[in-house]
Amino acid sequence: DALPISTSGPPLHLAELHLAVRRAAATRQALAAGAVLERPGWDALGSWHLIAAAPSDLAVADIHPGADVLARQRRPDLEITARTVLDHGGDIARAAAQLHIHRTTLYYRIERIEALTGVNLKTSPERDALQMALRLAAFRLAAA
Repeated sequence: DALPISTSGPPLHLAELHLAVRRAAATRQALAAGAVLERPGWDALGSWHLIAAAPSDLAVADIHPGADVLARQRRPDLEITARTVLDHGGDIARAAAQLHIHRTTLYYRIERIEALTGVNLKTSPERDALQMALRLAAFRLAAA
């Protein structure tokens, strides 16, 4: 799957060309990391702006250590599942459909994720931190 052409948002002056290039590159990186945007532009990034602006010395584990735990698993299934469930607001049917797995398999994976991270993906106040940490990890991986 080819990524759509990303834009730097509203037009900038020629003197700000470096900023436009940086914004377009960050938008493309967010798309490669799994961002689902209304349109592929800087001004559509929403909370992904926080991910794109995260300082390089901010570790993923500083946001939530559970993201590192999931990344260290032998297979990426749990990390991908956690991101999908969180991105769909805990909607099991939509997450299972996107992952192309049976709901029973999804429930099993959610139990494993919750045991490994200590985060209830439906009710824990730490859901947002885990989601941001998983997004940051994916964003940084997309740069490689």
